Amino acid sequence: MKYRLINDIKLSITNTKENDLLIEKSGGSQDQPVGRIAIITKNVIKRTDSIHYSNFVQKIKINESQVSPSYLFCFLKTIHSIGLTDSMQSQTNGIRNLIMSNYFSQSIPLPPLQKQTAIAKHITAIRNQAKQLQQQAQAELAQAKKQVEAMILGTDNSNV
Repeated sequence: MKYRLINDIKLSITNTKENDLLIEKSGGSQDQPVGRIAIITKNVIKRTDSIHYSNFVQKIKINESQVSPSYLFCFLKTIHSIGLTDSMQSQTNGIRNLIMSNYFSQSIPLPPLQKQTAIAKHITAIRNQAKQLQQQAQAELAQAKKQVEAMILGTDNSNV
C-alpha cells in the first residue's frame, strides 16, 4: 500500500466501495497482458478506511439490480485468464493498454440474478479448492525437497 497526498476532488472520484470492480487498463508486460480484474470485498474494506486506485486502473460500478458483482468478476477474470482480452489491447513504448471501448462493448451473458449468484458461488468454490490444492502441493514439494537434501547430505535417519 502506498500513501500519497491527493486533493479531495481526486479522492472522491477514485474512492471505491464494496462490490466495485477494478480493472488494470495500462501496464502489463510482454508476458502479462493487461485486463486483470479485482473485486472490492467486505474483507478488503474492513482492513482500511478507504481504497483508491491509480490512473493505470479503472473502476467499474455495477448496477446490482441487473448484475451480480461476483458473477461479473468471475466472467471478466475468466475472459482474461483464457486470453480473450489480448485482442482488446494496444501496445506503445512497451506499455500495454486495454482499449476500453472494445472491452466495454463485449457481450456478457446475463442469466437471472439468482442464477448469476449460483454460478459465481460455484466458480469461487472451485477457485478456493484449486488454491488449497496448490498450497498442499507446495507443502508436499517442500517436504520432498527436504527429504532429498537429507538423503544427499547423509543426514536422513528415516531408514535406520
